Amino acid sequence: MNKTRTTLIFLILISCQPEPQLTESFELKIEHFVYNPEYRTEYFLTEDAIIVNRHWPKTDTIIFAKKLKANDSLTTISKMYLSKFDKKYLKFKSLFMKNHYSNPCILDGLQLRMTLTKQDSVQKIGISNFYLPEFGLPISFINRMIPSDLRIPFDKEKLIEDLENCKDK
Repeated sequence: MNKTRTTLIFLILISCQPEPQLTESFELKIEHFVYNPEYRTEYFLTEDAIIVNRHWPKTDTIIFAKKLKANDSLTTISKMYLSKFDKKYLKFKSLFMKNHYSNPCILDGLQLRMTLTKQDSVQKIGISNFYLPEFGLPISFINRMIPSDLRIPFDKEKLIEDLENCKDK
């Protein structure tokens, strides 16, 4: 009887423990610009939430929010970006070779900016009609978690094809 009671108490104590945190604290913001920077949709991804905010001049509206549990994709994203975080100097080592990547043959179209924040360190990168694998993973994750009408229009195959066609010119 004592052994059963001890086991039961142990199980209750274990079940009351908080869920282990598999990802470090971070914030990833992806901004999708529509025509100009004043018209944009912002996608915020943290270790435990995703928020979609529509920013039009003079208005900011949260149009979607969801609490997240740590899973393989979120853990992978966290590790991918936070492995570049220098804990000694509390800043990011360079994640990218340039601050902006673009397809010079297309002047309009897809315009995105990604901002990664951890503590007081910030890393920003912009893309214009360009496929960058470091954008693909978080965008795919976000797009799986939100309604289809809010998804970021990031078509890997089309972006790569457009850039190849540009090189031929």
